[in-house]
Amino acid sequence: MNLLRVILFFLFSAAFSGFAQPYVDLINVNNQRVQTNYVDSFGGNEKVNNYALNLTAPIKLDSQNTIIIRVFAENLVASTSVGVNERIPFTNAVSQQKLDYSTSLYATILPIGLQRETKNKKWKYLVLAMPKLAGTVGEKVSSYNFQPGVFALVTRKFSDKFSVKGGMFYNKEFFGNFFVPIISVDWAVSDRFKMYGTFPTFYKFEYAVKKQMVYAGLNYRSYTRSFLLKGAEHNYMRIDDMSVKAFVDVYIKKKIVLYAEFGRMINYSLLDYKYNTKHKPENEIANSVVYRAPKIPFFFNVGMAYRLRFDFDK
Repeated sequence: MNLLRVILFFLFSAAFSGFAQPYVDLINVNNQRVQTNYVDSFGGNEKVNNYALNLTAPIKLDSQNTIIIRVFAENLVASTSVGVNERIPFTNAVSQQKLDYSTSLYATILPIGLQRETKNKKWKYLVLAMPKLAGTVGEKVSSYNFQPGVFALVTRKFSDKFSVKGGMFYNKEFFGNFFVPIISVDWAVSDRFKMYGTFPTFYKFEYAVKKQMVYAGLNYRSYTRSFLLKGAEHNYMRIDDMSVKAFVDVYIKKKIVLYAEFGRMINYSLLDYKYNTKHKPENEIANSVVYRAPKIPFFFNVGMAYRLRFDFDK
């Protein structure tokens, strides 16, 4: 039984930070915008516009067991341009007109699984299967787009204010097997100050400026994923997205919250690779122009959620 607890403990935390915080968003929509400056000889700016939608449907079976169904959809649009008389990347040619490059990528995940809590409320187990499709908007969906994944989390509750969590997220990315072990602490330091998350994928320091109305603080996030690119070669783009940001949540109704985040990327890159390898396809100019190594950029993110906050009635 101890081994089973360890296995469950290491399978469930990266993509489902919503179960490791004092609230759950039944609906969450947001838009993150990043503008980068590049360090290569081409230079220039790139805009990355990211839209995300999260839906959560918990179905309570009894006092201990709950079926969790979630839908996550993401659309990432990256665009850059080459101006008149500027060198075209990866060639010796000079552009005679403005050239615009852009790619629209998508990911859809359907996590489904079970959350079980022991009768004494000290242990909670969560296991989700996470089938995923990721590719280029407008391209025909095939088996190459599919990424199987699983998430598991075990929570040990020591008191109403303190719990310890551990787990693991696994996904079969286009660059290979991707494992993220998780260990974290949820701690209500005071009535106003809380720390929670699923480190190293997500961690939040939250302060209640005005209870049930305004919350603010700092948030850390690390999110790596990959998308299948356009073309018969089945090349892919990998994005490494690690950031630290300040946030503010404003409750316009008890369950409706508007939020904004502003921060700086610690690590950020969009790079394209050859199928089933970790080698860049330098000869594919369109992809390589859009996906390159930038300087560390600032970003902002805005969103709205229908949120059930567990500490509002306490």
